[in-house]
Amino acid sequence: MNTSKRILSILLLFSLCFTVGCGRTKSSDATGTPGSVTPTPETITAAPGNATQTPAQIPTETATQTPVPTPTKAPDITNKKIIALTFDDGPHQNTQRVLDVLEKHNVKATFFIVGRTLSLEANQAMLVKTFNAGHEIANHSYSHPDLRTLSDADFLAQINQTNDKVKALTGQTPVLFRPPSGYFTQHQLSISPLSFVLWYIDSWDWFRIGASQVKAYATEHQCTEDEAMDQISDQILYQHGFGYGGEPAGPLTQRLAHGSVLLFHDVHAGTAVLVDKLLTYIEQSGEYIVMPVSQMMTTLGTGPIPGKVYRSAWPKN
Repeated sequence: MNTSKRILSILLLFSLCFTVGCGRTKSSDATGTPGSVTPTPETITAAPGNATQTPAQIPTETATQTPVPTPTKAPDITNKKIIALTFDDGPHQNTQRVLDVLEKHNVKATFFIVGRTLSLEANQAMLVKTFNAGHEIANHSYSHPDLRTLSDADFLAQINQTNDKVKALTGQTPVLFRPPSGYFTQHQLSISPLSFVLWYIDSWDWFRIGASQVKAYATEHQCTEDEAMDQISDQILYQHGFGYGGEPAGPLTQRLAHGSVLLFHDVHAGTAVLVDKLLTYIEQSGEYIVMPVSQMMTTLGTGPIPGKVYRSAWPKN
């Protein structure tokens, strides 16, 4: 009896141990290995001493822009009157006076050259200097004759001889021709390889501010020749001038118009004084832009066209 109880007690104890062991095994499978750390979602932690950066805080690099050169622009002609200054009969020693004035006012002009003047080396150098300063070189015949008296061959020789000399010195051939004194025939116009350019305003500088006129004025008014040139220039610009045929006309400054071609002569010392005063007036008025004749025509789309006559920017015929 005692033996039977002892055996039963052993069986009950073995059964209890087996039940507890199985419970521990299931609990271990559910929670993982004891002592292990359950991983959490990945986070980015800054190193000690550094501020944590979120994507919004990371600076965005901007591509470096390469500077684009500003293109050279044509003159702004909006609400401006374009005019052209022209000078006849040079080169001459007084041409330098005119060049100095034009440089002072940053203006480019057109110089109508008489070919025979280029027989002198000093005049050749003056022509090259004028060209290198950016002024337009044009043709004013070879010997300044009355073209109406010439044969076709002699007429064309007057143009070609001067063109050849200018090209030999500058590398460029003139495209504009001014008949001496404005005299020519329609037939000569029809066979000319160049455009004919006359003038819209004659300054009459040759008649009013040439050397002999300045001396006479200085004597009459008991002043120096420099004072005489100054006073005569004011009269031409602001008081009274001459029109076609020597008829009285209004002040030169009141006759300026869009497309005007103005006639001067760079062989007279007084012309530089007159032009200096005119360009000062133009700068102060703010109404005008001064260009060489060909540039004015090109800007306005009017030429130059061979066989056409221009008194202004627009062809007469």
